[in-house]
Amino acid sequence: MADSALRFVNPDGIRETIQVEDGRVWHRREQDLDDDLRWIRHLQDTAPSKHGDADWRHVGSIPLVIAEKWSRECGAAIGTQEWLVYSRQKLMDGEFAAFRVKGI
Repeated sequence: MADSALRFVNPDGIRETIQVEDGRVWHRREQDLDDDLRWIRHLQDTAPSKHGDADWRHVGSIPLVIAEKWSRECGAAIGTQEWLVYSRQKLMDGEFAAFRVKGI
């Protein structure tokens, strides 16, 4: 059987590739983070810091593909308390500092 690949972009803008190789099926998801990082930089400059009249603070923005990866790593669904604790730890890590807006 010949190897084949199906490529498409889903409605969320995530590029997906499903490939059959040597009898195995591989599913790869990729997301372009340029727009997300540009939006995060904008929020870093404009979002309230919970000082004065601000009743809230935008802590960070996590791209969907990264959130799904963290969900698999911690074993909890996105949005659950366990996932929130795990994502907070990841945002505090220097590797993911680019996703922080006003800090934790």
